[in-house]
Amino acid sequence: IPGTPQTHVKLPPKSKSNKTTKMMVIAAAMSTAWFALFSFLVAQNSEMITVVYAFVLSHLLSFLLAAINANDLLGKGGAPGGAHVTVQMNKVGVMMLSLAALQLFLQLELLEDFSITAVKNEHIREYRALSTISGWLAYDLCYLSKDRMGRMVEHAVVLVLALAFLAKLGAEDLSNSAMATDCIGLWMGYKGILLFWMLTYGHMHANGDHDDDRDDECFDDGIISSTEDETVAITKQDSTDDEDSRCSSEHTAATASSTSASLKEGENKSVEVVDRMTLILPPAQPRPSPEEAELWLIHGKYYNLEKFVHNHPGGSHSILLGKGRDCSALFESYHTFTRQHAAAVLSKYEVPRPSTATCSLDNDGDLKDSVKEEETRDEFYETMKKRVEKRLREVGIDPVKDRCATFSRLAYYSVVSVAVYYTLSKHCQGKILYSFLSGVMGWLIGSMGHDAGHFSVSRIPFVNNVCTWGMLLLCNPIMWQYQHTYGHHSHTNDYELDPDLHHFTIFMRYHRRMIYDKVYKNQQSWFYVILNYTSVTFGECIKIPWGVMLSNDLYGIVHLEKNIPKKVGLCFHYVAYLGGVIVMPFFHANAFQAFACMMIHMITSGLLFACFSQINHINEAAIEPDQSGKWANSWAATQVETSNNFAPHSLFMHVFSNGLNMQIEHHLFPGLNHCHLHHIAPVVKATCEEYGVRYKCYDTWSELFSATLQWLDKLSSASI
Repeated sequence: IPGTPQTHVKLPPKSKSNKTTKMMVIAAAMSTAWFALFSFLVAQNSEMITVVYAFVLSHLLSFLLAAINANDLLGKGGAPGGAHVTVQMNKVGVMMLSLAALQLFLQLELLEDFSITAVKNEHIREYRALSTISGWLAYDLCYLSKDRMGRMVEHAVVLVLALAFLAKLGAEDLSNSAMATDCIGLWMGYKGILLFWMLTYGHMHANGDHDDDRDDECFDDGIISSTEDETVAITKQDSTDDEDSRCSSEHTAATASSTSASLKEGENKSVEVVDRMTLILPPAQPRPSPEEAELWLIHGKYYNLEKFVHNHPGGSHSILLGKGRDCSALFESYHTFTRQHAAAVLSKYEVPRPSTATCSLDNDGDLKDSVKEEETRDEFYETMKKRVEKRLREVGIDPVKDRCATFSRLAYYSVVSVAVYYTLSKHCQGKILYSFLSGVMGWLIGSMGHDAGHFSVSRIPFVNNVCTWGMLLLCNPIMWQYQHTYGHHSHTNDYELDPDLHHFTIFMRYHRRMIYDKVYKNQQSWFYVILNYTSVTFGECIKIPWGVMLSNDLYGIVHLEKNIPKKVGLCFHYVAYLGGVIVMPFFHANAFQAFACMMIHMITSGLLFACFSQINHINEAAIEPDQSGKWANSWAATQVETSNNFAPHSLFMHVFSNGLNMQIEHHLFPGLNHCHLHHIAPVVKATCEEYGVRYKCYDTWSELFSATLQWLDKLSSASI
C-alpha cells in the first residue's frame, strides 16, 4: 500500500528438532494404524466400502473447488500435471457434514453400496451418515500438518469410534439379537449425539480450523488487515514455506497491534509470531508481591485489614475479595451511603507502601485517576449518590438498613427455589419437559445468586454466602465472585481487565482489539450467535472453572488467593453440576432421552443467561463510548456509558430478566437490591443528562439485541 509503513514478518525456520521428528513419526504411525484397521474392516465387511466412497468424494470436491477458485478447470496453464491445487478443506467439510446430516433423515442413495445386505433397513440412514463422516475425517486427516497433533489425535479417536459402530452394525442383525431393544436404544442415542456433533462441533471445525483458503477476504495479496487500519506485509519468500507458514499466517495480524508504534514511525522491525490463543487474551496481569498480597490498596494507599476482617459489617467474605488487589472500586460502590464512616475506620489501618510494591496493584485501572486520588473526588458520582439517597428516603427506604431484599422479594426467592428443586429432580429422572423447565427456573433463581453475590439479599453475611449458590445452574458460584463482583464491576468493558470480554473468544469476537480470526466472519449470522449462546452455561459451569482450578486465576486477569475452602467450593460445584445435570438422567432413561434432557437444560439456561446479560454491555455504544469530555476519567461515568437499560417500564421484563433491564443503576449502586432500582432510575437519568453523561435506554429488549447483533456483525470483518 503506497505510503504505508510495512513490517516484514520473519516466520520461524523449519524445525529439525528431535521433537518434531518424533511428532511426525507418531502421526505417520497413527495414519498407518488407521489404514490397517480400516483395510481389515473392509475385508471383513464389504459394506465398509461406503467409507471409501465418501473419502474419494471428499478429494474430488476438494480438487473441483480449487479448480473453480482458480477459474481454470485444468489447472495452471492447462497442464494437469503441473496444476497447483489449494486443498479446500473447510468448504469440503461443510459440504460433507451437510450431506451426512441430510442422510440421517432423507432417502438419499448417494455414497451407497448397493450390495448392503447385513445392515437392517431401518438403520440404513444412520449407516450412510456415519460412513460419510468417516470418509471426510479420513480425508481431513491427510492434510493436517505436524503442528495440529491435538487435532490428529481427535480425528483418530472419532474415526476409531465411528468404525467400531459401523463394523458392529454391519456384522450383526439386530433383529435376531436378544439385546435388540438395548442395542437400538443405544444406536438411537448415538444418532442424536451424531446429529448434534455434525450441526455444532463438526461444522465449527470445518469453518474455523483450517487456513488453506489463501484467497479469503482477510488474506489478500500478502496484506493482512488489522485494527486501526494498520497492516503487516508478508514477504513472498517467507510465505512459500507452506508447512510452517500455514498456521502462522492467521496470527500475523497480531503483530500490527503489538508494533503499532513502529508502524507509525516507519520502522522496519522483525516480529515474533506467537500462538493465536495468546493473542486473543489480554496481557496477563502481574501477580502482587508476597507483601502486597497481604494488603488492600484503596485510592493509592495500602491498608492491613487482617484485624478488621472478622469485624467487618458486610462479613469477611466480602472484604477478603479485595485482598491483594486494588479494591478502590469495590470500596466506593459498596459504601455509597456510608463512605464517611468507612473512610474513618479505614484510616486506622493504613500502612506504609511496601518496599516490594509493583505496578500490579496501583496501576491496573480499577478507577480512573480522578477517583484514585482522595483529593480529586468524582463530582458526578458524589452528586449522584446524594440525590439517590434523598430519593430512597422519600419513598420510605433507608439506604443502609433497607437496601436489601424486601419481604416480597424474599418470598419470590423462596417460590423459585422450590420450583428449582422440583423441576431439577424430575430432570434427573430423565423427564424432557422438566429439563426445559429446570433450565428456566435455574435462570430465575440466578436473581437470588446475583443479588447475594453483591451482598444485597440480606444484611446478614452468612445468608448472602448461602444464597450466592443460587447461581449454581448458571455459573460456578465461587468463581462468580471473582469474575463478576470484582472483575466485571470494577473494570466494565476494559479489554485488559474485564474477564467478561474474554469468554468463548475462540468462536466470538467482542472487541476490536481481539486479533481477527477467520471463524469470526460467521458471527454476522444471528443463527451462529444464538448457537454460541447455547454453550454459555457449559462454559461457565464446566470449561472455565476447570481452567480456574488448574491455574488459580481467570484468563491471567483476576488471580484467586490460595484459599482451601474456596478451592473445595470450586471443586464441589464442578462435581455436583456434572453429576446432577449431566450424569443423573442416564441412570433413569435411555441414552437418547438422557442426552436430550442434558442438552435441553443447558441450552435453555445458556440462552436465557446470554440473551439477558450479553446485550447489556456488548454493542458499539457500550464497547466504545465517547469519553472525551469532562468526565472522561470518572469511574461512575464509565459505568453509565458502558452499560445499557431496556424496557424500563415492563414489570414482566424486569422479573424475567432478573432485573438486568436496570443495568446502569445496578452498576452504579451494586449493593442495592434489584427490587429498589426502579425508584432511583429517574434520578440517575436526570443527573446523567445534567452532567452530559450518555444514558442509554432502549424501549424494548429486541431493540437492544439488534444493537448487539449489529456490533458483532461489524466485528466479523477483518478490516475492523
